[in-house]
Amino acid sequence: MQAVKNFILKIGKPVFFLFQLMCYLLIYFLLLYNSFNYLDPDFGWHLKIGQDIYQNQQVPRIEIYNFPILGQTWVDHEWLANLLIYIIYENFGYIAVSLGFALLIMIVLLLQNFLVKKYICSKKTTIFLLLLLQLFGVYASRGLFGIRVQEVALLFILLLIWIYFEVERQGQIRYLLFLPLLFYCWSQLHGSFMIGLVLLWIWFFSRNLLVMWAKKRRNRIAYMINLTFFTPISTSKKQNRFFLIMIIASNIIVLFGPYGIELINFLTNYSNTFYMNHIMEWLSPFSLLTDIYSILYLLLGLSFYYFYFMFFYVNKKPVQKVDGFMFMAGLVLFILAYRSTRHLPIFFLFSSFLFIEFFSKFKLKFIEKLLIFNYKSQVALNLFGLLISVVFFIIIESLFTLTYFNKNPFQSYCENYPCYALKYLREKKITHLKTLNVYMWGGYMLHEQPNTPIFIDGRLPIKKFKDKSFLEEYYRAFSPDSFNQAAYEYGFDLILIKSWSDKKNQSNMILEILKKILRKIYDAEREKQELKKTITENRNYGLIYTDDVSIVFIRQN
Repeated sequence: MQAVKNFILKIGKPVFFLFQLMCYLLIYFLLLYNSFNYLDPDFGWHLKIGQDIYQNQQVPRIEIYNFPILGQTWVDHEWLANLLIYIIYENFGYIAVSLGFALLIMIVLLLQNFLVKKYICSKKTTIFLLLLLQLFGVYASRGLFGIRVQEVALLFILLLIWIYFEVERQGQIRYLLFLPLLFYCWSQLHGSFMIGLVLLWIWFFSRNLLVMWAKKRRNRIAYMINLTFFTPISTSKKQNRFFLIMIIASNIIVLFGPYGIELINFLTNYSNTFYMNHIMEWLSPFSLLTDIYSILYLLLGLSFYYFYFMFFYVNKKPVQKVDGFMFMAGLVLFILAYRSTRHLPIFFLFSSFLFIEFFSKFKLKFIEKLLIFNYKSQVALNLFGLLISVVFFIIIESLFTLTYFNKNPFQSYCENYPCYALKYLREKKITHLKTLNVYMWGGYMLHEQPNTPIFIDGRLPIKKFKDKSFLEEYYRAFSPDSFNQAAYEYGFDLILIKSWSDKKNQSNMILEILKKILRKIYDAEREKQELKKTITENRNYGLIYTDDVSIVFIRQN
């Protein structure tokens, strides 16, 4: 009987390995399917700016594409990523770029798996929970994955967590030396390094200040905050001084890039929050209720914090100790993800560690006994693992079959972009005129017709312009009430806007309810109709082209 049990246990290891393999393959092909399912509006300008950097051998500093801000200075906080995207695209094609970004997320998830096993718990129950969280988190964040430069933030945040674990749990204080190098590389790839600097200061705060505060103030609030903390590796002034020096060095070294202090000045423009209410990815997941899975993941994070504090309030003592830095930083990232969907992947990655560690500390003796000693349960679990692996394989095969690996993204998504309108303008040789364009089409036009002066694209929506943001000026130009004034001020020669149907929708009760819930969307549609009427009534402009996607007006004279 013991030999049979040993045999079952031996079989369990390859079965669980197969299950993990199928999980990660499923995630990878889901990422690929998502990546090829749409064209990111910013991909065009990423490619064009990368080409400019490659050809000019210098980072851009003067705006040459958006005619309202022509000649003004601008900072490309993603310059190195844009250059790399262009090089890969030119040498290996669009498929290679998509494969590379999906692979980046896979590296992050596999590295997270490694860190959980090394620093938290390597039991099957823990890894199984991690896999579930990763599957759920990736699916909930799928709209934010694809060819998107902000994905590099996930890798660098994970590397920061790795350094944190080595310093605080392994006592390897020398790993702090990697912090300046980490932030220098991060700052050349994407502006999300600012979030990393915030996390760094939270680490310092949780490691030193709150510990001292809790010692000096024996009150309930201090205890509640400090109860989650791991004991620091050392409280010596020498090591704390070294820690502070490395943090300050990490804050300073980001100024040694090609832009210097201009980089920080540019990123501080995000204090104007107009973009957070008008750009889709910056909206809260709760604002439009368009993706229930992202909302569910946020509710999962909210429920964790809620029940933790409730249990503490009822029991008057900690339910289970968790990492103080992860706890506090996770709360900050939850607030960011609640405010903007854009930050959901970062919260998903960070919170996974917090959830895993908290639940792994419960003594699940029954489950452990079930997994190790019960013969029938082991057979059932192995069969279940094989069954799920087969199901995942079938889903993977379906995703692979449904994925259209297109080589030319700028001609493969013409149902969402003005492919035919731009072709018409090229044929008529009217590509040099100042064009009022839709914000979401700016990046596409920048790549397809870089000689066309456009109004705006995705690079500089938060740039300060006329005592407000440039995005606010764009909305003023597209407002029916102020269009005529903006047209006189800027002298638009062409107007390229989205087409829409004048047919009345056949509504039912459910659609009417949805209209009330999604009031902003339908208000925007009504405003489009009013804008069309305003442009049509303006005798200075005439309609020259229309299709199911776009409408083109031209100045009559």
